[in-house]
Amino acid sequence: MFRAILLMGLISSSAHGDLAGIWRGFYETPSGLAAMELSFRRKGSAWKAEFTATEVDGENTFSIRNLKISETEVSFITGDDREGGQMQCSGRFSGARLEGTFEMLHNGKGAYQGLWSTKRVTRTLGIPKPGSPVSPAGVSPRSQASRQPAVDLVAELPSPAGSLPVGRTTFFWKDSTGLETMTDDPNDCRELMVSLWYPAEWEGDITPALYFPHFDLLRTSSSVALPRSLNAHAFEKVLPSQVRQRFPVLLFSHGLGENTARYSSILEELASHGYVVAAIDHSYDNQGTVFPDGRILRLSDRWGRAFSGSQREQERFIIERLSVLVTDVSFVLNRLEELNSEEAGMFNGKLDMSHVGFFGHSLGGAIAPLVCQKDGRFKACLNMDGMPTSHVLIFDPALRLERPFMFLTEKPWPTELELERRALTRPEYEERDRARRRRMYHLLDTLNTESYVVLISGADHSSFSDNPLLASNTLSSSERNQRLLQIIRDYTRAFFDRYFVSHGDSLLDSPLTGPPEVTVERFGARVGP
Repeated sequence: MFRAILLMGLISSSAHGDLAGIWRGFYETPSGLAAMELSFRRKGSAWKAEFTATEVDGENTFSIRNLKISETEVSFITGDDREGGQMQCSGRFSGARLEGTFEMLHNGKGAYQGLWSTKRVTRTLGIPKPGSPVSPAGVSPRSQASRQPAVDLVAELPSPAGSLPVGRTTFFWKDSTGLETMTDDPNDCRELMVSLWYPAEWEGDITPALYFPHFDLLRTSSSVALPRSLNAHAFEKVLPSQVRQRFPVLLFSHGLGENTARYSSILEELASHGYVVAAIDHSYDNQGTVFPDGRILRLSDRWGRAFSGSQREQERFIIERLSVLVTDVSFVLNRLEELNSEEAGMFNGKLDMSHVGFFGHSLGGAIAPLVCQKDGRFKACLNMDGMPTSHVLIFDPALRLERPFMFLTEKPWPTELELERRALTRPEYEERDRARRRRMYHLLDTLNTESYVVLISGADHSSFSDNPLLASNTLSSSERNQRLLQIIRDYTRAFFDRYFVSHGDSLLDSPLTGPPEVTVERFGARVGP
């Protein structure tokens, strides 16, 4: 939340007489509709006003400059362009509402534009703690869970739903041409651990692989629990399946501070349906890496320093790291091509290098459009809830995105109190938020290929990993998190199946037959297979 005190200059007595009072409503952000409140008070010939908005980074106070009020219009500037950004607002009276447009500036450049809208109210609600999302039925699943007694519940991950057994093997690869920028030694090269999850042959009485190898070396006080069995559903270093000559290939990048093991449920699901998934542990950007020689690398403290600085410094560092991750992905694809051509290797000819896709979560998801822009070998890309900067999509402006793209994300479902704070009914909220998304993702409509934005009610940022299920401490929360995880698995596979397996109807083409938690929105041109 930030609370901004608007200190106004003298305004002539001809200023709009109906302005005084409290105006409550919302302003658009890349991730949703944020609550705002304007309070105007007149003292003699001067106005004093207060602007309050809900943000995720605590309470901040800004001065407001250049307030201008006429009979029909209002404009002002708030924020600090050197820190969190500067917001330039203009609006007009429209019936019972005061509403208009704004531009958010970061580092003197426009980050995004949006609408704001307020309605006069008679009382102040104050700023509550962030509410919990609720289900379409209007019941908060988290509040239900909180009323249930906690139990000593250690979950198991759901089994893969595909017909094929899953194998897993891990490689250590060193990019001798890629310098490691996270160390002080200018001669250090980029080193990565990459795990392959793949359709496997059933070899009788074999033992499942460990869920999280080297967990005891990498765990922290905040680490989520492991599955009760400590095992994955995959089997270590078994032979690839012979049911098909070759399989489409997907590359995966994790979120900041995570490890690929924490996405095992999604990776195993894809492999059981016939995909080879190369999951990259990005050194210094993950929780930690243990190399074959015993060296341990952990999340770089440069991330902490970046996030303790200004927003400008944060975004500069994030963009630099995104470029490194994109380079990692192309390097790994090069090594997979070599692996596929090793005559004596177990993966010789098993990888269909004409059908290659990319997906990632959070920081790893944000690079999805860049991967497809910069490396033409990738035929489709998917971002799982990755929005680490103020931009909803991160593109290289010098290049076009010519590949199908999907953004799989959470859908806010505000409580009744949160709706009241935005001065909206639920139908009004749905309509306004849908219009916001069309504007925020308007670039996708300019592409010559189809794109999707898929929203899941009840999900949050961590739902795209195994963590919420493994951290569940009630039966209802475990069931809810398992359902959300299965929805995410289904839509991830539906996207890649559309381009790599079957071009027929899928969940993406029949939104009315999908789960009630899911909203599918289409952008761009449909170019077919």
